[in-house]
Amino acid sequence: PPLRDQAMNFEILQRRLDYCANATVDFDEIFNENLCSILNNIRHNSALEPMMLTTTLLPSVAHLCQHAFIRSWSGKTQPFIIYAIITALPCSGKSVALKYMSDALVDIEKWKQIKPEDSHLNCSASIESLLAELKKHKSIIQIFDEMNTFVSSMGLYINEKAAYDRAYFCMLFNGESYVRRQTCGGSTELQNTRLNIVCCGQPLTTINSISEDISTLVTQDGLFARFIVCAPLSRAPYSSDFKPIDINVPTLSHLFYAIDRLHADQSRVYEYSQEACAIIKSTFDECSTLINTYSCASTFMNSL
Repeated sequence: PPLRDQAMNFEILQRRLDYCANATVDFDEIFNENLCSILNNIRHNSALEPMMLTTTLLPSVAHLCQHAFIRSWSGKTQPFIIYAIITALPCSGKSVALKYMSDALVDIEKWKQIKPEDSHLNCSASIESLLAELKKHKSIIQIFDEMNTFVSSMGLYINEKAAYDRAYFCMLFNGESYVRRQTCGGSTELQNTRLNIVCCGQPLTTINSISEDISTLVTQDGLFARFIVCAPLSRAPYSSDFKPIDINVPTLSHLFYAIDRLHADQSRVYEYSQEACAIIKSTFDECSTLINTYSCASTFMNSL
């Protein structure tokens, strides 16, 4: 029976991955020519799927846009904050894509003469460590090469209905202007903090981590609904897939330097294009229909 269960789990997992892989987005569909050349240079040199780089790029850019805001299609203004997860099989390039981004961010910190002990790249193992770093820096990015590490950092304060630290990740994503944590040892006050997160995980680990178990109330807080979860088509590359790097093309460090300088000391507000607003509204309505349908069914079942 255990072997049969494992085979069934793998079949379900493979179907989910195949479904997600069909939603591939190429660089030229969302980026301009200059950015495409930078990303394609990296992609071809390391035989990476496009979405591997895109998913790690978004939180990294959001981290550099520390004074930026986004005005949504509804007119609401939110801080530029992104939580993201790459899920793919081993040897598919998850760690490679993540390393490109973290190395470029480290280059920017070196240029700004930020000491390693004061780095804004963070891997806090507890909510206390995370809040202490946010109080010191206001804007940090958490980078986890293994999603298990991130998930294991939560649950220090837990009862049968809630996990205190999970609630903080939810609040920080929402862009709360004021967050306060009180314990017997004292209190921590945070104002206008920015937290971006990017994780890598294998499919089964990711699915188990983000699944909301009705029998486990602490998982029903919507935390992982805040994450962009990317499951790109993953395969182990062959030697012929690797292309020479073009040294005449700017690197990610050049790109990140430009983004950092644009957002160094002034606030910027970005808006969606009309085409993007139309897509977002359509997707929003589809999700609302699903939620309302489920809510009606759940209410009916509870009344029986």
